[in-house]
Amino acid sequence: VFLIALVFYIFAVVFTDLYQDLYDTNDLSYDYFGALDRSAFTLFQVMTLDGWSDIAKELMEVQPWSCALFVLFIILTSFFFTSLVISVVGEAFASVANERIVKALEVDHATAMKISGQQELAKLEKRVEDLATAMERMLKVQHAIQEALNSQNSEKE
Repeated sequence: VFLIALVFYIFAVVFTDLYQDLYDTNDLSYDYFGALDRSAFTLFQVMTLDGWSDIAKELMEVQPWSCALFVLFIILTSFFFTSLVISVVGEAFASVANERIVKALEVDHATAMKISGQQELAKLEKRVEDLATAMERMLKVQHAIQEALNSQNSEKE
């Protein structure tokens, strides 16, 4: 942006210096370049390609070589300005798309964590059931051993 502004200012000064007297000598129908602010406004109009050909044709009737300055100015500003606008818009779209992707990934991550947590919980519940079954078997075995010991003790008496 700074580069475009600098080029714009330099061309405004050059156009003002070269063409400021053309309106006073009745060579131009409008005072396009009589002062720096008028030159800047006219060059902004040229940069946006709004009626620039009318201004250029009128100026070229008086000074035919001025077309070189117009072409150079248009190349340096209009195309760079257009690419700047396109890059800003593209960056905005990319930023919005990235935000949407991040939100989608956060939702997917949360869902995955929830599913993963549910799977872990199911594994733990299965393990607790297995441990409870093993404990019941051990208690039955312990009870059987206790009964066997009790019956041996009763036989000895």
